[in-house]
Amino acid sequence: MAYSKEDITNVAIGSALLGSGGGGSFTDSLSILNDVPSDYQADVKTVDNFDQNDGHAVVAFLGSPSAGENLTLSDVSQALKNTIEQLTKLTDYPRGIQAYTAGETGATNMVVPLLVPLALGDTQNLFVVDGDGAGRAVPKIDQVTYASTIPISPVVLANNQMGDQAITVDLNVSSPSIAEVVSRGVASSGSLGAFVGIGLYSEASSEKLADAILAGTIGQARELGAYMQQAKRSTSDIASFISNTLKRESTLIVQGTLESISQTTSGGFDVGQVIIKDNNSGDIYTIYNLNENLIMYNNASPSPVVVAPDSICYYSEDTGRSFSNAMDDINPYLNKTISAIKIAAIPKFASQQGIIESFRTTVQSIGYAGKLPLD
Repeated sequence: MAYSKEDITNVAIGSALLGSGGGGSFTDSLSILNDVPSDYQADVKTVDNFDQNDGHAVVAFLGSPSAGENLTLSDVSQALKNTIEQLTKLTDYPRGIQAYTAGETGATNMVVPLLVPLALGDTQNLFVVDGDGAGRAVPKIDQVTYASTIPISPVVLANNQMGDQAITVDLNVSSPSIAEVVSRGVASSGSLGAFVGIGLYSEASSEKLADAILAGTIGQARELGAYMQQAKRSTSDIASFISNTLKRESTLIVQGTLESISQTTSGGFDVGQVIIKDNNSGDIYTIYNLNENLIMYNNASPSPVVVAPDSICYYSEDTGRSFSNAMDDINPYLNKTISAIKIAAIPKFASQQGIIESFRTTVQSIGYAGKLPLD
């Protein structure tokens, strides 16, 4: 299916909501898409149309969304070009890498693979496989369904500079968790800029990709985005659409005033707290995030209301849009009414033990030592 610029914009709108506060800045994504030619189209195929001879790679951007604000189409295109050219040299596909997939669901990182044909100037041969590895945005590159099925190496990190200023870093590691630590260290060092391109999980056979990918999630984001474009929806309408049309269990948790945002950038992550005061009960809801929203508490309850891998997603009835934890996204909503929606993790994603254990380590790092939803 050919995705038009309008379709890709709908992907950004829908994935901004489904991303659990992460996956890149929605504001930046719209700015990037504003510069995409009006007649641009990206070829999107189902995973059963992928042939391993096509060559494959997961492409994304890595780093703190707030540190990487004000990305442009030129930045994205050059970083993708640098990443893919180097990754192609390290792989052995006769026709090069022609198929691209998203690592996660989020306003920037679900759009990134859809821009590869434009960045490389080849809309005839390059295509995107409809799906991703999480159905939400995730803090770490080992928290995806690809990790248990497809070798992560070679991994390429790249900046967005041209010519002699272009820098790529190649990693060859056996463990996705090690790749996460090293990649995050490179990204947070600033040597490649604030937000860097990454290509990985390229050694995929047809069977491995079909087994690993959460099929159809790009199409789901496009469908949700189109629904949100048609009119300003109530939060209840949004939650019902996600549950009934996308077949993902969705529940309104709180509608209230966004009272405070606290955030620091450290180690390639935005680390923060978001506080929402319920407009009806006055209860205080506190969301803890590490780029992505991971834990939500209600001051009236001794246990968390939501814990990752389930998602905590923002929505504004005033704007009819969602937003991320990137400061250019969330700041305009301070002292305004927003909603927080819980979306249950996709079972195929949440049932992978490696993913659960990685999330356990992540939430423990921000002070939570209790059970996860599937324990």
